[in-house]
Amino acid sequence: MREQGLYKKYQVTKTSTGEEVEGVFILKPDTDPIAIAALQKYAELTEDELLAGQISEWLEALELMGSELPTKCDYCEDIAKVKSSPFMGDAGASMCKCCWDITREEYRASHGEEIGEF
Repeated sequence: MREQGLYKKYQVTKTSTGEEVEGVFILKPDTDPIAIAALQKYAELTEDELLAGQISEWLEALELMGSELPTKCDYCEDIAKVKSSPFMGDAGASMCKCCWDITREEYRASHGEEIGEF
């Protein structure tokens, strides 16, 4: 995937006036698992219960249709960027940076060995 940062990819207009809206960021959860993670967090934090429910239903429908879901840490279950576990006993497990850093310190203290940077 080519990195482009923030740029104006879409033109958004306000339905009631037809005026262009500035300062918006478009999420496409049907094609982007990171957008799903952002919308899950939004639904969790918004005080608008109706909106939260509608977002959750939308995301459930996308999951049923086979949309790619965001990665989760197998240790804390947070949605995060993950890396394969450094331990043979956890083959196939994924670990987020936070869990990796905690495990790294614990492993160094108990075994005197280093598992490396995330």
